[in-house]
Amino acid sequence: MDVEKLRQWLQFAQQVQGSNDFWGSIFDKDITNPIGQQTAANKQAPSFTMEQPVAPKTSFPLVDILSDEHFLYIIAALPGVAKEDLHLAVTNDTVILKGTVKSIIQNAETISLERKYGPFERAIKLMEPIDSTKIKAKYFNGLLIITLERTIRNAEPINIE
Repeated sequence: MDVEKLRQWLQFAQQVQGSNDFWGSIFDKDITNPIGQQTAANKQAPSFTMEQPVAPKTSFPLVDILSDEHFLYIIAALPGVAKEDLHLAVTNDTVILKGTVKSIIQNAETISLERKYGPFERAIKLMEPIDSTKIKAKYFNGLLIITLERTIRNAEPINIE
């Protein structure tokens, strides 16, 4: 590795991006001298922190929406959520799913946290009319399956005055 070319690249990157702590922390010390031996500064134990990865922010719960000729299906993934902790409502063109994800293990130290805990609410806007009197919901293996009957209207002629 040509250390001089690397430094020139670093200077160019700093001119383009401005001074950045990330680049400074990587290139602030020589890792090796020109003959490949570690310098005294790099024989120290590395300092680092154990930061845990954070799950990407997404809507919760994850939802699939499917349709066939007569029905719309909403499938919501709710692992670890008890049926008693779910509430479902429909208003006009929106399905509202509320609930709470409770921790299974109490009084334990968190090492890594990727799942969501606590209350949640998700509003799912429907793009077509449904018959709100014919909604069915089933909870099976951590999946909430909502079946909504589509209201299919035939084209009706309109008189033009």
